[in-house]
Formats: sequence, C-alpha cells, structure tokens
Amino acid sequence: MDNILVVGAGEYQISGIKKLQELGFFVIAIDGNENCLGSKIADLFIAIDIHNPNLIIETINKRNLKIISAICFATEIALRTVAAINTHFNLKGINNHDVSIATDKAIQRYLLEKNSLPCPKYKELQISSDIYNSIIDFGFPCIIKPTDNAGSRGVSLIQNENGLDDIIKECIKNVNFDSKIIIEEFIPGIEFTVEAFISENSVTILGISEKRKPVNNFTVSIELFYNSPLVEKLRENIEKVITNYLNSCNFSNCITHTEIIYSFNDNKLYVIETTVRSGGFHIFDKILPFITNVDIVKYSIYLNLGTKITLPKIEKNPCILGFYYGNKGTIKKINILDEIKSLSNIEYNLFVKSGDSVSNLDSDGARFGYYISYGDNWESVYNQARMSEYLIKFEIV
Repeated sequence: MDNILVVGAGEYQISGIKKLQELGFFVIAIDGNENCLGSKIADLFIAIDIHNPNLIIETINKRNLKIISAICFATEIALRTVAAINTHFNLKGINNHDVSIATDKAIQRYLLEKNSLPCPKYKELQISSDIYNSIIDFGFPCIIKPTDNAGSRGVSLIQNENGLDDIIKECIKNVNFDSKIIIEEFIPGIEFTVEAFISENSVTILGISEKRKPVNNFTVSIELFYNSPLVEKLRENIEKVITNYLNSCNFSNCITHTEIIYSFNDNKLYVIETTVRSGGFHIFDKILPFITNVDIVKYSIYLNLGTKITLPKIEKNPCILGFYYGNKGTIKKINILDEIKSLSNIEYNLFVKSGDSVSNLDSDGARFGYYISYGDNWESVYNQARMSEYLIKFEIV
C-alpha cells in the first residue's frame, strides 16, 4: 500500500482523505490543529504547523515515512508546503514552479502581458516602500491586495484618500510570505470563476460560475451561479481566454481555480488570478460533481500522481452556491423554518450558532454558512436557492 501525505486536514479536506483511502492509499495527514476532523480518519496523523515545511520534511526523514506524493485539497495555505515537500523528495504533484506562479499575483500579471492577454494596469510594491504615495500617483479608483493571499483577505477598493492608512495596514496584515502587495486599476464588470483540469498540457474546463455580490462590496461573493444563462452566453470566450492563460503558466498536471472579469468598459475578459487548487466551500467535492456528473475528487488525485486520465463526458448542469451573512453583532437566535425540509435538491450548513459574535461581510471568513441548490433545470435551481435563502433567518443584536 502506497503512502500519500495530505497537508491540511480540516473540514474541506475530508472528502479527499476518504477518497484516497477508498482508492487503496495509506493516508498520512498533517495539520497544526491536533483536533481537526482529519485527525480522526487518517491512517496516521501528525500534528505539525503546515506553514513549516522544513519540520515536516525532517519528520518524514526521522520517521522513515516513504511517501509517493504530498497533496492538499482546496486550501491555499498548504500549497507552498506541498510544493516544497514534492520538490525536496522529487515526487509527483505540484512543485515549486507551479506554486511560484499560483501564489504571486504580480507574476500572473507578467504572464498576461507576456502572452498579449488583457491585463489590468498594475504596480507591485514591497511593504517597506511608500505605499501611500504610490497609490496617490497610481490614481483612483484602484484595488489593493496582497500578492500571496486568498479569500479576499486584505483586498480593498480604494475610491479616494479617506481612510487610506487603515486600508494599507489591513492589506499588509494579510501578507503571508512575500512582503509584497499589488495595486491595480479597478475594472467595473461581472466576475466569473473557472475550475479546470490540466492534464498533459491539455486544459479541460469543468465549471464556470457567475459571481453575485452585495451592493457596495466588490470583494466578497454572496452567490455563485454555475452554468447560468449568462455563463452559457459567454462560455466560448471565457474558455478561450482561460485555456490560453493556463497554457502560458505551464503548470503540472493539476486542478486549477481562476477568477476572471468581463469588463463593462471595453467588453474584454481580464484574468484576475489563478491558483493550483480547486475553489473552497465544497466547490471541489460537492459543486463540481453536481454540475459535471464526474468524480472530480478521484480524478484530481490521479492528476496529482501523474496518472494519465481519460475523463468521461462532462455535463453542464446548473447549480447555485450561496452564502448566509449579516451585520456585525451577536447572534441572538437562528430561525430555520420547516419548509426547508421540503426542498429536494438543497444542501446547507451553518458556521455559526446562537451566542456567536459575527462581523460585517468583509471577507469570505465572515460568512455565516452556505446553501447549495442543484438540479438539471436552471429555473428550478434558481427558485430553490431563493427559497433556501429566506427560510433561514438570523436575529443579530
């Protein structure tokens, strides 16, 4: 039985761990939280901070753990560690080249320019530089973001100088590794997410979603409309841009998650960012299987192991991933109406409970929970999503 190291063993990694075991692998899971969900189901669990690849490599050597690959599922923070392990031991899977692109938005902008793809005007800055005056010189409105973080952490739309010092501090606080930020022009438009497989330099689009965002908050999505009527209208152009861009990245065999925006100004599609993992919040193990009718978790594992894959026919079923959210305060009560039980193709989960303190919707982590509406007809999927949205209410004081 071959050993595979899984870096990160929280809720969104459980399906990957279980699938590895189902496929006959011995799973060694690593996570800094010794009480994480994966600790209870992995064949061997080791509590180590996943930000510390050197200690993990040292532990692998000391314990003589013979692994054939390191892998992570639907998590950004584990990518560098996984790449470092695979590169150190010369294993199959994502490597330092892949992650150097996936975790650096400035490099991604360079690749867009190099390959003559639409690219927003941008400037890369060290956090030790004069960011304030660089933003003034760059002009408003603009976006500020860390080059190496995800989940909208540290991302802000800057309209003017008001509160600029605080915005800069918040961005710097969310820089992970590289001590760099990026400022770029704000492009008004509609955002889309694209999940894809790369196998033997061939790109296969798995799913495209249209993002819905609250008024006056461009950073956080409240719904993702997979294979919506608008997606189908723009599908050909989106797939062409994404394929050209991913080919320019020269990634290893892997699953990718890319964000792209359709500009209202010039009707062009601009790649915002990409990474060598799937989207979070069960996009990987629930949404993609719903919309494609393919065991995405299984095939992504085979991809990481360098196994040649032949995918079955990929369906384009509609699906909506939505999020519950609210204002800052304390949750007094959560009202879940019985009618939600009558909805046949709905799944939901809450991250909060009565008594919890909650914040305004300023990042992905501020969401209260999610719902998934799925089926084979867009109208029914949409109507069910609207029902599930209103059948759960949060009383906040």
